[in-house]
Amino acid sequence: MQEAIINEPCALAGDIPQVLKIKVKMDRVGKIIGPGGSVIKQILMETNAKVKIVDNSNIVYVSCVDPE
Repeated sequence: MQEAIINEPCALAGDIPQVLKIKVKMDRVGKIIGPGGSVIKQILMETNAKVKIVDNSNIVYVSCVDPE
């Protein structure tokens, strides 16, 4: 049993996306999206990240394989 217990932190495999949860003021969500979605489209194109904005909420999830 002791062999199965890991006492030190381990890094995720390089192909597992990391997820960041961000709380954003409701009046700022529109700035993330931008006019016609232009800002969020640019973010997605430049970073290969996935962004999910939860409807009627101030929660934004950003996930990507390469956090840089």
